[in-house]
Amino acid sequence: MTEPDLRDLFAENPPKPTSPALANVRSGLLRLLDRIETQVVGQRGLLERLVIALLAGGHVLIEGVPGLAKTRAVRALAQALDLPFHLLKSFFKGVF
Repeated sequence: MTEPDLRDLFAENPPKPTSPALANVRSGLLRLLDRIETQVVGQRGLLERLVIALLAGGHVLIEGVPGLAKTRAVRALAQALDLPFHLLKSFFKGVF
């Protein structure tokens, strides 16, 4: 039997965890998301993807029009995990 993938951890009706450890991980991640969501309302999908990228050791490029709480989401995640936050902005125009 295989473990669910990371996206299943955040599903509304996730598969039943096959181990207590996975159930604890899911519970902790949901608490983390709830904590961040108190500061960033209406961006649950973005928050889930940020946490997945963090767990996978990946990088995230967040693009969008001003006012969508992109910076606030990353700052809230860093604060919730007691990590440093540094902002890198790019103002490239055109297609490369």
